[in-house]
Amino acid sequence: PTGNPPTGNPPTTGSNYSADHGEDSRLIAYVGNWQACPTAEQVDAYSHLVIAFAVSYTYSPTKNNCDAQCNIASSVPICNNMNNQALVNSWRDA
Repeated sequence: PTGNPPTGNPPTTGSNYSADHGEDSRLIAYVGNWQACPTAEQVDAYSHLVIAFAVSYTYSPTKNNCDAQCNIASSVPICNNMNNQALVNSWRDA
């Protein structure tokens, strides 16, 4: 077949999308921990964020040590190749 591939329209700012669609619907943003931190406006419409390579446990040969509050270890980069627990907390509070 010939023809042009479909073109997508990027989201517009100020859209009226709400991330509150119940537990059976999710819009997930992927945050590369080596990339610049997204702004609040960039993550506003997402219901969940996945941070690349970020975990809330430390390895142990017998059993991993998990943080009861799911805090990410201070050595784990969140974005900009740096840890930023305050930013993660703000995402959780949103």
